[in-house]
Amino acid sequence: VAALLVNFFSLLKHSKELLGMTAGSSYVNQTLVAMIALGDSLIGLYMILVLVATLQFGSNYCKARYEWLSSWQCSALGVLSTTGTLISMLSMTVLSVFRMYSVRSMVGLGEVDAKFRLKVGLTCLGITLVSVVIAILPVLKLMSTYFVNGLMIEGPFFRDVAKRSDIKAVVDHFDSSIEIETDSWEDYQRAIRKLYYLGPEVDNTADSLKGTRLGFYGNQGVCLFKYFVTPSDPQMVFSISILGLSSLCFVVITFCYIFIFTYASSSMKNSGTIGKGKATMSKLQKKVTLIIATDFLTWMPFITIAILHCCRVLNATNYYEFCSILLIPINSVINPIIYNGDRAVSLLQNWFSVLRRKTTILSGIVTITENIVADTQTDTAL
Repeated sequence: VAALLVNFFSLLKHSKELLGMTAGSSYVNQTLVAMIALGDSLIGLYMILVLVATLQFGSNYCKARYEWLSSWQCSALGVLSTTGTLISMLSMTVLSVFRMYSVRSMVGLGEVDAKFRLKVGLTCLGITLVSVVIAILPVLKLMSTYFVNGLMIEGPFFRDVAKRSDIKAVVDHFDSSIEIETDSWEDYQRAIRKLYYLGPEVDNTADSLKGTRLGFYGNQGVCLFKYFVTPSDPQMVFSISILGLSSLCFVVITFCYIFIFTYASSSMKNSGTIGKGKATMSKLQKKVTLIIATDFLTWMPFITIAILHCCRVLNATNYYEFCSILLIPINSVINPIIYNGDRAVSLLQNWFSVLRRKTTILSGIVTITENIVADTQTDTAL
């Protein structure tokens, strides 16, 4: 809830400020920060909807598990979280590159005019389109052969989710005359209907046994992107490619902000103002450290666990809940503090005081987080 509220108000704040802004550099900076807030707002909404689904199913989740995992609602949550994550990550990457360029060149971008707004708008549109296309690709019917994980068949011979190899083995054993011509799931469903066909008078039974498709986002109850794959998964190339993109973004962001800090320190030293700017450099160092640390804590565990899972060192299937509850919110809550300064800090502190009054269990966590917030009350301009 905190992530959604803080980022939503941040998005409104920056959108309003953009209307009267005339300096090009400030306009680009504010637009990209607004894009980060948009992505983090979507992640905050995703976490709230996951909580709503958890409360809705309650103790009945085990019975309704596969019904939920194969539902359009679960797929929609997956698309929502993936879109938000990618918008935020790509926007942070572009912003870090822009800030490094601005610090290095020391040249402004001039005044904001219609052409300038169009260029910035097209950049944001490109980030959004790339994020949406990547997120929605796994749920397209056209791509079902590649992204569907299996069929849930309510009948004998199958247990839980049946993969292609399971279905083919059963069909070949009981009726070798049934051919499965292609890898499309339509052909596998057709083969199952033929296998269970009991005559015209019970033809509906065949339809009920054709199998419900378990999609890409239905790998666990939190409906996250399928980060953890093995070489046998048909989506391995896709998932590893997105993890590779995330790793590249982390490297770029880290390099850019280290460059900014190093260049600023060197400039102050050469100009003889290092003593006067000591406090400013200390704040900048804390900010750069926090940006890199939050990105590291969000993505490095994902990447490490994914590699171990892919190499079959561990089975990370049950780690999705951990990642959804603990890792994803890190950037979503900390980003508005880093990029928006005192307004976000004030809103979060009010939220923390509400949490402290409501429960004592979270008191220790709230205190630790408040200390982090207090240390980041700095000027957001780099």
